[in-house]
Amino acid sequence: MNNQIACYIADDSSLIRKIMSGICDEMGLSVLAEYENGDSMYESLTMLERTSPDVIFLDINMPGRSGKDLLDLLLDLNPEFIIIIVSSVDDTLLIKECLELGASNFIHKNTGKNAMKEIITTTLKNNGLV
Repeated sequence: MNNQIACYIADDSSLIRKIMSGICDEMGLSVLAEYENGDSMYESLTMLERTSPDVIFLDINMPGRSGKDLLDLLLDLNPEFIIIIVSSVDDTLLIKECLELGASNFIHKNTGKNAMKEIITTTLKNNGLV
């Protein structure tokens, strides 16, 4: 993968942030920042404190604004963001709604590491990043 692909990870679980960061490292993706909630990530993007990411790994259920609530806000900031929902939610209607709102893909937290990498690679290819 291209080292130029920059990522943010927003998840209230430090374990999931660590797992996703490790997967990104293995794939040659650059993790610019990790956030324990979507509000802090959104604030840093709106204040231009950090370099904008190409890809955002976003949990649905977090303290503060939910991932679903953040989708519109993030895509208003930059419609080019590739947002991959990473969640343990099994509600297919909620997942479908997130995809309709503009999420590029969905990864269930119980998905194996190799399958996660395949989903990420496919999403990056579908969005012209690889």
